[in-house]
Amino acid sequence: MDSTWGLLAPIKAKAADMRYNFLPTLPAKRAAMTLLASGLLVSAVGCSSTSDNDTAGEAGYEAAQMRNYSYLSQETVENMHSQLIEYSAQLRVQKLGDDGGNMADGLRQRLTAQAINYKDALRSGINDEESTQRRQISAAMLGFTGDPAFAYVLAQRASNIDEHPAVRINATVGLFELGEAINQSPQRREVMFTLRQLMLPADSTSSLRVNCVTAYARAYSPELDDTLAPLLNALREDSDEDVRRQVLYELREIGDPSVVSEIAAEAEDGAEPQTRAAAALALGGIKHPKSVEALRNIAGDENAEVRMQAIYSLSEIADSTNRDLIIDVLINALYDTDVDVRRSAAKASERLDDARLVLPLASATSDRNDKVREAVINSMAVVVKKDTEREAYVLVNALDDPDQDVSNASFRALKKITDKNLARSSESWRDWFYVQYPDLNPETQYKDSPRPPWSGTGIGSTRRSSSSGSTRTSNRNFSRNTRRRR
Repeated sequence: MDSTWGLLAPIKAKAADMRYNFLPTLPAKRAAMTLLASGLLVSAVGCSSTSDNDTAGEAGYEAAQMRNYSYLSQETVENMHSQLIEYSAQLRVQKLGDDGGNMADGLRQRLTAQAINYKDALRSGINDEESTQRRQISAAMLGFTGDPAFAYVLAQRASNIDEHPAVRINATVGLFELGEAINQSPQRREVMFTLRQLMLPADSTSSLRVNCVTAYARAYSPELDDTLAPLLNALREDSDEDVRRQVLYELREIGDPSVVSEIAAEAEDGAEPQTRAAAALALGGIKHPKSVEALRNIAGDENAEVRMQAIYSLSEIADSTNRDLIIDVLINALYDTDVDVRRSAAKASERLDDARLVLPLASATSDRNDKVREAVINSMAVVVKKDTEREAYVLVNALDDPDQDVSNASFRALKKITDKNLARSSESWRDWFYVQYPDLNPETQYKDSPRPPWSGTGIGSTRRSSSSGSTRTSNRNFSRNTRRRR
């Protein structure tokens, strides 16, 4: 197994909550894009998972002050390895949208402090020809120093075909950890040339190419005559989905509107759903009017994960020039066959906070899935204002919902919308609405005429499917899995 540092593509999580939550948090921070693949450093150097006892408690702190920072002992190497693995795990958690960002930031600060303290030892370690292990750890850790003087050293190691593959890969880790510091290197031109060359899919591993994409993008500067051509070439030519997904993430961060057409093509025709979702994420991050039309098409994708990402991205870029289109997409998505898409649409409606969504949301309170109903009600608490509080009457029945979270959300929403603090019972709220809006009272409404038959639109209606595994039928012909690559 290759010992690789790589960047995680969008993950199809198992739980519905995780499937939604990763969308708005990706990429939350640049550091969150740095992830380790399974087996990092372990198979190549045989490090154990020894914990860093020196950092535990006051005794550990005092011992650290007395440590000899001019030499990398075996214990120190293994401790660094252990922390790098933990850093990777926390970044993975952060990437999935669960908590973990604070822990990842703390670990990165610790690694940075150690790298700075051990700078001389790491400089020596990367040249230790008798120990692949030391070269490997040193290559990664030198990037945490933030010292541009190491950019050329790391580029040389990464491009040396006679070097151990794990050392080469970790040298590219060091380069993307250096990031913008590369621009302060006297050999910047040579370093950027090396990154461009290593991005080519000729002989390098996909993990190395992913890291080079990241390093190039982080150091990218139009003011220094850099171009996006290497990244776009990788998007068009590389057959590895992880590489292309990483290009999409980095293009999102760069935010250049000139690449919208390229990204849109990947979003609509990419072979893998995760790659199409990454393209949808990038379009939302760039926030260009041309992105909207592409995202509208993507919102009809055959894959639910892609539709979810398109919906979120549309809500990210909504403005006065494209709001009508986005509202239409969200309303349609509230009736999607996939439960998580409907839930995503409800949450996106909350972010848009548009009065035109009040009635569609009121209708969606009858969804068969309790998580969707809860999300819809939470959105109504934001979208329904005092002047439209009459539409909140549908929440009165939801107070009696069998799901406690739905019931609680309804109670909170009613109090917020009406600015009233009535008892929790549906009877109390119903009486209040009847006084404020007599036409809602069936005794008044149908006083002189028979009541219409029940329409079956209350909580528990069967008018929509809630199966999260169902596949939406598309009118378009998808031939992504046979996409030809030059």
